Amino acid sequence: MNSNNKKDFGCSNPYSNSPKNIGEKCINKIKKFRQFMEQSKKLDECIKNPIIKSSNWNTNEFKYITFNIEELQNFLDYYIENYTNIYSNRFKTIDLNRNRVENRQVYIEFVHKMIENGQIPYIVYEIFDIKTGWIRVGWSSHSPVERMNWYLLRSFSPNLPEGMANIYYEMANSGSKRKALARFDIKVRYIFPTKGEAQIMEEFLTIFRNRANNSEGFDLTINNEYNKIVGDLFKKGMGGSFPKGSLIQNGAMYLLFHLLKLYWTALK
Repeated sequence: MNSNNKKDFGCSNPYSNSPKNIGEKCINKIKKFRQFMEQSKKLDECIKNPIIKSSNWNTNEFKYITFNIEELQNFLDYYIENYTNIYSNRFKTIDLNRNRVENRQVYIEFVHKMIENGQIPYIVYEIFDIKTGWIRVGWSSHSPVERMNWYLLRSFSPNLPEGMANIYYEMANSGSKRKALARFDIKVRYIFPTKGEAQIMEEFLTIFRNRANNSEGFDLTINNEYNKIVGDLFKKGMGGSFPKGSLIQNGAMYLLFHLLKLYWTALK
């Protein structure tokens, strides 16, 4: 095979240098590439479709969790028309097609663009309990991989307090972090450059996943209170608007920016 056709990660012509010189350069490049591939694989798993299917839920049939924009839009219109509360008022400016994550490439492009503009990407995600079918909705300024690790750390903390959302206790009941990762699946739905947009979309998706025919239009027990409340409206300093919100402009490092740097380095 012609050596010129081989992919070179900084280890070209290794026999022309001493073993010590080759080793450090070559090993470092390979480690970076493997790290990128590992993170890339995890990222793919957080975005790929179809979402999940499981035969472990209350029936013997397979059940698919879909994310259909037409279905979401119909419910959005219905909720705004039939309910008068703080949520329906905030939902009036939602654009369900804005910054929707359909695949990994779209996600990477959004992240790259936001970071270039000095913005922090805010993801809106859903975590699926494959064993029971229950869903948790949330938002974060971290990557999906990092966010999932945060759930695991909290769930398996020896000081996990009472009164938390039930998803933490269910993760802990899995017995180990490895088993919890096999049971719980995180999917990124949207990514925004402002916290306000992420908060409102989280509220809407939480109500959509827990929709019910009652005075509020939702019932959080439908998903076993995996969301203890709808959004963060009643926490200090929360709120926001859509599409204009709290724009944070700083140079904070973002995990996926590091992933992109690894990617570019690996391709050099």
